[in-house]
Amino acid sequence: MVHPTHVLRNAALDLIVVVALGHLASADSWPLIAVAFVVLLALAGSATVASRPGSAIWLSRVLAAIRIRKPQPPIEIRQQSAIVWHANAMALVGPPRNRARLALLS
Repeated sequence: MVHPTHVLRNAALDLIVVVALGHLASADSWPLIAVAFVVLLALAGSATVASRPGSAIWLSRVLAAIRIRKPQPPIEIRQQSAIVWHANAMALVGPPRNRARLALLS
């Protein structure tokens, strides 16, 4: 199964290449190029944020503040859940050298 972030990244890069090769007029396609760069920046930013356990805690706080209908668990439980989630994700990916290899292969 193809990961949705790979699809977004590839689509953004493909669009930039198509415009760069002259298949689309750059004057007419500048909004598309802008969106492609925003997508690439968002993906890079999310990858950077995902590499830090503190980011998972911060994101859990933001998402908990947005959620209105359900009662909120205590902050200690949310922090512990974020730390466990991050540890599981990093264990799945492996050591940093494997992360670099995965990024290059993807």
